This record gives sequence, C-alpha cells and structure tokens, in this order.
Amino acid sequence: MKINYHKSEVFTIEIEEGETARIANILYCKVGKFPMKYLGLPISYKRLKKDELNESAGRVEKRLETWKCNQLSHGGRAILIDSSLTSIPKYTMGFYWLHEGTQKRFDTARGRFFWEGVGNKKYHMIKW
Repeated sequence: MKINYHKSEVFTIEIEEGETARIANILYCKVGKFPMKYLGLPISYKRLKKDELNESAGRVEKRLETWKCNQLSHGGRAILIDSSLTSIPKYTMGFYWLHEGTQKRFDTARGRFFWEGVGNKKYHMIKW
C-alpha cells in the first residue's frame, strides 16, 4: 500500500502556522483545519457544539425522506428502523456524549416514521 499524499492532510494542535506549513511541505500534504470529518462524524480537539453534532440527526431525517414504505406493516417498519436507522445514533454515541436535543431529534424522527410513514400526516385522537 502507498499513501496518497495529494489526498492527505496534516492536522496540528498548538503549533505555530509556520511550523505547520513546513511539516506539510515536507510530507507534500495540505494543511487541514478542525473540525474535520472522519467516517461522517466531526472530529475536533475542542468540545463540539450542539449544531455540529446535529448533522448526524439530519442524516437520519434525510434518509427517511427517500424511503417508500407506506405499504409496510408496523412490524416491517420496526425491522427497517432497527436494521438501519438505529446504527447511526449508536455510532455517534460511541464517540460523543449527545446533547439532549440531539438524542430527542433522533427519537422523534424514528418515532414519526414508525407511526406515520413517509409523507403521511396522521392525527392522534388521544390526548395523553
């Protein structure tokens, strides 16, 4: 295997810009900036903000919009959610503590999909 230096980036923490540029020139790489994306997650040396972690919740919502499963039963929807949608929050929580709003956004999207499907608006006549 060979490293493709044209696609690689150098990330440094608490080093002067001149020194960082010199290291990048030695390795024939570009200088990267934080937060960076790695396997779809933002990576940073500082604590991530709520909106930076909300991108993964937005990914779940986008994925739901493309599914055509109005003909599935609730059991079929549950299997579909467990097999593909539950892995994104688990993967994200493997790296970070999620903010309360982010976890709620994951659960809201999955719950809405389970009860309403895609594009359907059902009204619940029960007042909890």
